[in-house]
Amino acid sequence: MIDTILNVVYDTDTAQAFGIRESDCAPTDSEWYRETLYRNSSGYWFIAGEGGSCSRFAVEEAARGRTGSAGIIPLGQSQAMHWLAETGNVSALRDRFMHEKAYLQSEYDLKL
Repeated sequence: MIDTILNVVYDTDTAQAFGIRESDCAPTDSEWYRETLYRNSSGYWFIAGEGGSCSRFAVEEAARGRTGSAGIIPLGQSQAMHWLAETGNVSALRDRFMHEKAYLQSEYDLKL
């Protein structure tokens, strides 16, 4: 998947992936989603994923209303750090966010 947002190219084929998160619902459920966290070669973080009509990937269509879709969502460093902490990706947190060690240990009870 590739998209250009505010002159930044987000390409899942060339970016480094840091993990996948998927909802507990069935893929036929409107709240289902699957997303992967990436960081491109310029250092920009983003999520690429897909989901149902009640997910963050839903789009509004004139004829059908909200419907499931796929897309790319840019993230800031802080949002990426929280995504990694929530998914328990300790090795990526060590590599990319060691300067936040005290916060991550107190907030998420992670052993860095």
